[in-house]
Amino acid sequence: MLMPMPMLSGAAAVRPILLLCLLLSPLSMAKVYKWTDSQGKVHYSDKKPKRGAEDVSAQLTSSNTDSSAAEVQKLKQVFPAETAIEKQQRANVARQQQVARQKSAKLCQKLRKSHRTMQGKFYYVHKDGSTSEVKESERARALADIKAKIRRYCS
Repeated sequence: MLMPMPMLSGAAAVRPILLLCLLLSPLSMAKVYKWTDSQGKVHYSDKKPKRGAEDVSAQLTSSNTDSSAAEVQKLKQVFPAETAIEKQQRANVARQQQVARQKSAKLCQKLRKSHRTMQGKFYYVHKDGSTSEVKESERARALADIKAKIRRYCS
């Protein structure tokens, strides 16, 4: 059963987007050019010279990024740690999802038991103790309904 994802609001919604933009922007804009001058000396630059330069950006790896403590500290200032309210909201959502999973499991168990019960002829027992057989068409219709609910809720 698909569970709805919680919607974040305010600063909690903006933080992941800003962090993603901050981390990806240097990678998407950074280009490195390589060329050899008339004396045979190799040069590298982020500014493309007028001629004879090769774009070597694709050859660079992520090991060229700065993950120093100073950079991490800057990121922590821009994106502060989760607040107590945000932690509480996350815990509430997790609790709600757990309750929904438990309810879904109980419903599936009940549906499957009903499905097993309806696999042959069966009778209704009335309050006065008398019985009446369920017609095959009624049983087939009820069984099809239960199968549909199992497909819907127990996948």
